[in-house]
Amino acid sequence: MKTKKKTTVLGGSWCLASCKYVLGAALSAAVLLPSCGRADNGVPSVLEFRHWGNGCPEGTAFGDITPSLDFEILLTSFGAATDSGKPSAAAKCDFRLRLALPQGKKLRIAETFVQGFASIASLGAGLLRSSYNFAGLPREKWEWRLPAHGVLEDFSVQGQPSLFAWPGCGKPVEMVGSLQAQAVRGTDGKDSEIYIQNQVGRQSRMLWDWEVVDCTDADDVTPLEGPWQTHYTTAQGHTVSSAMSVFGSEGWYVVPAANGGSQKGELFGLVATEQGLLGRWRAAGSEGWLKLAVEGDAFTGSWGFGDADSPAKGTWSGTR
Repeated sequence: MKTKKKTTVLGGSWCLASCKYVLGAALSAAVLLPSCGRADNGVPSVLEFRHWGNGCPEGTAFGDITPSLDFEILLTSFGAATDSGKPSAAAKCDFRLRLALPQGKKLRIAETFVQGFASIASLGAGLLRSSYNFAGLPREKWEWRLPAHGVLEDFSVQGQPSLFAWPGCGKPVEMVGSLQAQAVRGTDGKDSEIYIQNQVGRQSRMLWDWEVVDCTDADDVTPLEGPWQTHYTTAQGHTVSSAMSVFGSEGWYVVPAANGGSQKGELFGLVATEQGLLGRWRAAGSEGWLKLAVEGDAFTGSWGFGDADSPAKGTWSGTR
């Protein structure tokens, strides 16, 4: 960065300042907030926050539930700059968040905002990418091209409202997000740089604008409610018989254990959408998505690892 400025670190005031934590966890070590595990006073509270990536090393990301109930992430070292002679530079920060919701409430993302400052060479480029999704639901993505002015200027970009709401009425929210920046040096040799760093005189942050709304009687019920006899194919093509039971947006299913016995896998985040019944599974140290079409007393569908936009690895079907 050409002009060095004093950096002011703002601490995270979780649970509306009832407890204050620096969120510096690596991917392998979650920050647990036991005193914030309740959704007191009718507002959400944070159960767990993780962050990782070259744009947010340990001790450089801070979280805050704002008075207006938004979730704000402040970063102190996020930057992509070509001023060391590199033709391009990139920064990335990934987040995982779990929240406790008040009983009778659900949550959706109204908008997402990213604010920072950048200097983009007239013959270069500056790109920002942001994404997030609730567990089990499709990932929503945005990309912005920053204007090329050649001078360090503040910017603010905004994503569209989310198409999905967290399906578990009053149940803990699980969501993941990502922020990426790419600066490209101009063909004339002039540098480009992008920063999302909280500094004196500059507003830099990532903000999820939440809406906490009342649940309806149907929010905890999906077409998958109740017991099922199911079959799924593994990633290696083997067919496995599995008993399944669903209650609200959660459930379990039986999977083979390494010792020849069986164990329970977990289903969560189940929600009925126009694309079918979407949800998440977790078993034997792995996690992924499932997408099912339910018709009466039968369903068919597919499953995969990771996020909902990853390739399918097998089929899943069942009958009552």
